[in-house]
Amino acid sequence: MVVSRIKMLLSKALPLILCLIAICEAQTKAPKKARKRRKSMYDLIKADENLQTFAFVVDQGPLKGTFSKRGFLKYTVFAPSDAAFEEVGGFGFLLGADPEEIGQIFSYHVLLQSLPESRFKDDSTYGSVLDKKRVRINQYDGSNYVNGVKLGRKGMVGSNGIIHVVDKLLTIPEGTILDMGKADPDFSTLVKLVEAAGMAETLGKARGSLTLFAPRNDAFTAKYGGDAGVQQLMADKAAVKKLVSRHVLPVTLFSAGVKSSKGEDRETLDGQTVITRMGTISGRRRRRRNVMQMEAMQNEGESINVIEKDLVATNGVVHIIDKVL
Repeated sequence: MVVSRIKMLLSKALPLILCLIAICEAQTKAPKKARKRRKSMYDLIKADENLQTFAFVVDQGPLKGTFSKRGFLKYTVFAPSDAAFEEVGGFGFLLGADPEEIGQIFSYHVLLQSLPESRFKDDSTYGSVLDKKRVRINQYDGSNYVNGVKLGRKGMVGSNGIIHVVDKLLTIPEGTILDMGKADPDFSTLVKLVEAAGMAETLGKARGSLTLFAPRNDAFTAKYGGDAGVQQLMADKAAVKKLVSRHVLPVTLFSAGVKSSKGEDRETLDGQTVITRMGTISGRRRRRRNVMQMEAMQNEGESINVIEKDLVATNGVVHIIDKVL
């Protein structure tokens, strides 16, 4: 009887006991700190001492509103550092350029999705805000590069996206590798050879991942003894295709991916092997170090120099070389 009485009292008192325990716990717990509000990308850009020129650009146009909004849309911004602007003339570049062109350049630096470095994939492209123009990400030695430009320090995360700092302005690709060749008369021989080899479709696709080592007309003239020699070469389609394929890699290789001075084997589009390396050119007045160089078996150990590098196309990259591989 006594036991049953105690059980009854406890059953009635239990809810009150639990309630009192909860009240005591709530009173003894430290008050929660208010959640710190994350800054917008605009705030982060304005506060960064190395992005002051870009902050000025943002303040002048619609990007200010875009980077200030805290909403559903998230962005990735490749923010040019002050050093990037200094390379092209600083404020003089901004003052001398067409406003519409400036708008296009910096729209190309913005993606309509928030991508930390961990989500980038090697040799992949991502659509920018600028009318279907895409940027290309490559990964070399564990680092991410956009259009051949290395991403700087760790991305800054804002309430409406992420900012990756770059030390060069990104170049907007104006066409395919074939389009670039057709637009420059100095590559007319190369274009004729590409067409004769039946490779115009390969190099003319809007999307792809290719590298072309492009000799100018004078390189072909020197190699084959003038136009007559080139015409004779064109008569042999198999030889032309082998020659052109030797200048094309089935991946996108920016100069940042060429590190070794000893040389690295690269497989071409049709399985031939060429060698890339960083070398030194000895000139009359000075030596140029860290020059991207090429070599093929057909050149018998002769180094071929890249005289203009990292020309971005929609389907890859072009490097201009001083001799035929």
